[in-house]
Amino acid sequence: MAPAIVTQSPPPAGVTPMPPPGTAGSLAQIVFMARAMLSMVMRALAASVKRMLEEKPPTTTVQTQPGFHVVASAGLAAAARFIPHTRDSYLAWCNKHKKEPQITPLEEDAAALWCFGDENPPSSEHKLFLYFHGGGYSFGGASEEMIKYMHALKDEAKKAGVESSGVILQYSLATEGAGNPYPKQLTQAVIMLNYVTHTLGWKPSQIIIIGESAGSNLMFSTLLHVIHPCPHVTQQLKLSEPLFMIIALSPWVMLNYKPSTEPAYNTDYIRHSDHNKFVAGWLPPRDDIDVRWGNFEDTPKEWWVGLGKASGTEEMMHRDIVRFGEIVLEGKKDDPDGAEYEFELKTEIGVHCEPSLSLGTSFDDIPQWEMVKKWFNKRIAQ
Repeated sequence: MAPAIVTQSPPPAGVTPMPPPGTAGSLAQIVFMARAMLSMVMRALAASVKRMLEEKPPTTTVQTQPGFHVVASAGLAAAARFIPHTRDSYLAWCNKHKKEPQITPLEEDAAALWCFGDENPPSSEHKLFLYFHGGGYSFGGASEEMIKYMHALKDEAKKAGVESSGVILQYSLATEGAGNPYPKQLTQAVIMLNYVTHTLGWKPSQIIIIGESAGSNLMFSTLLHVIHPCPHVTQQLKLSEPLFMIIALSPWVMLNYKPSTEPAYNTDYIRHSDHNKFVAGWLPPRDDIDVRWGNFEDTPKEWWVGLGKASGTEEMMHRDIVRFGEIVLEGKKDDPDGAEYEFELKTEIGVHCEPSLSLGTSFDDIPQWEMVKKWFNKRIAQ
């Protein structure tokens, strides 16, 4: 029986998709930087006064970094115009670290960007970190910080005697060309997994998928396609065994325009207006396309299997992430003999995708990173 079609509501009045990355004009750049610099000065002054009044230094978070104040002031949608494309970030990282770029073109304009270079040539005998970057499907989120994050996990694996390779999926952005709405990125993710498993010979039990924000959404969409094939994706994905591990960082799980009462909209660097712009770009233009493989609010609870996620309490998507965990646990009640579940849904502090953003400075005392590292180390040697 064909699945019931569940479509998305049209954007609210005044909500438009993101512009393409790097399209800001010189005047926009000047205005953006002026606002950001003024905000940085004011926030730094407020933080200095607060520190003088406190008896002990504040806990290190991404909110203590200057870059946070730049983005929080101008808005992520505005800042994203100056964020390089994923491939450009990757090439800059390779050049900085004197590594030869390894790029494999794939079908449907996707590409595999290999990360560990000649230090660890790709080998199906290794564990494989497969990274789906964030960015609201609207800008390239595979930053140098996230590549560092993959290397940090690789180092943890090596301590346990486990060698690993790393690769980034370069998928099409909703803002590129005439637009690439859902399910374009799902099609590309399916192509990527088929490539590493069927062409390169990686066993699913050797693969670790890391999804960040929209990348987590794409990761869950891909897993749903394995169990319940999406009717809008022609290429099937069959895994001979379960994946070794998935890591979802601040997963974007409810892609809708419903107004949020989440207090973290005032403390995170993502605004509600940013969120709506990303949704507008992701939405398919036709109303006969079922969006349940992307907007998980309407996805049946029985579709979900064992997951683990990290969310900070100052995370603007925190409430949606917690609700998503509850949906998965509700599905477990109907499948007592199915996959095992272990949830750590939140830390005491933390903003959107903090583990990767925090790598610009010391991150040893970042709660989200410590939680993920502890969870990872328990399982990597299994």
